[in-house]
Order: sequence, then C-alpha cells, then structure tokens
Amino acid sequence: EDDLAVEVVTAAANLRSDCYSIPTQSLFDAKGMAGNIVHAIATTNAQIAGLIVVEALKVWGFYCGGGAQ
Repeated sequence: EDDLAVEVVTAAANLRSDCYSIPTQSLFDAKGMAGNIVHAIATTNAQIAGLIVVEALKVWGFYCGGGAQ
C-alpha cells in the first residue's frame, strides 16, 4: 500500500463523512477497512470466475457432447 494514497483516500472519505454528519475515521481504521475490502473483492472475483467456468463447461458440453444435433 502506498501511504500517500491511503492518506488521500482517508482525507477524502473524512471530508465526505463530515458533510453527512457521519463520524470520521482515523488513518489506522481506514487501513483496516481497506484491508477487509480487498479480501472481499478477491473472494467475489473467485466466485464469479468459478461460475463462468461452470457456464463455459455447459456450452462446451452442449456443442461437443451431442446436444446440438
């Protein structure tokens, strides 16, 4: 992680949260939230990739397995 990028994102998020009367977060809290988001995105990408493979196998089975006769 680039420290400057994390500081900029944290500052922007705190400015936005201040506009909507939401409590601001410290730099440490923002890094923790960002770490959780990265894991969630990786998990979601893996699940979607698995579903794409399942659909590709269905198409392949239809055309190569005699379903298109």
